[in-house]
Amino acid sequence: FSATLSAGTHVVTASVTDSGGLGASDAVTVTVTAGGGQTVVTLTSIALEDGWLRESNENSNVGGRATEDGTGASALRAGDQKKDRQFKALVSFDTSSIPDGATIVSATLRLRRGTVVGTNPFTTHGTCWVDVRSGGFGGSTDLHKSDFEAAATVAKTTSLSSPAANGDWAEGDLDPSGLAAIDKTGTTQLRIYFDLDDNDDGGNDYVGFYSGDNANAANHPQLVVTYQ
Repeated sequence: FSATLSAGTHVVTASVTDSGGLGASDAVTVTVTAGGGQTVVTLTSIALEDGWLRESNENSNVGGRATEDGTGASALRAGDQKKDRQFKALVSFDTSSIPDGATIVSATLRLRRGTVVGTNPFTTHGTCWVDVRSGGFGGSTDLHKSDFEAAATVAKTTSLSSPAANGDWAEGDLDPSGLAAIDKTGTTQLRIYFDLDDNDDGGNDYVGFYSGDNANAANHPQLVVTYQ
């Protein structure tokens, strides 16, 4: 759907029910700031679709595991683990509240650092890249291990800054091609990973970020979008 929201904070809830009568729902918080001919919305991620992806084997470049519903400081992971298998993180946002006819001026991804395990990959693994997918990686917004290698709408649309300490934000501004990939009628997903897949030391080396499942809403991943 597409809707124009007034200035203020809104909670948008999506609910689904299958043919057997089983249902599920999730909610995102949207903060709208208006002024100067532009509107700024701060979208929080969809908890049910956040998670981390782990490579099946070193250098396979194929996903072997997908883990969602993590609530702690390492619910989202980027870097590598003790068998030198790469971690990637995936976050999902309902971007359908952006009017269909709007021009997106900027979009910033923000992830709050929860922990570092082993060596901080921001110091050893090169650039922390972000891919964007209009809709869902692999054609579905549900988290699947194949999202590890699934094609992006735009690869490396931005890179994340290095958060100095736990509780600090890693941030990256999407480039023009990334802005064009934001889905105004549905979901936009972003995949986070380092340029170097692993550092061959046989140890866990990853940065952990909070997901939309964390009990503290202030820790949830954000996509800050400005449009006019």
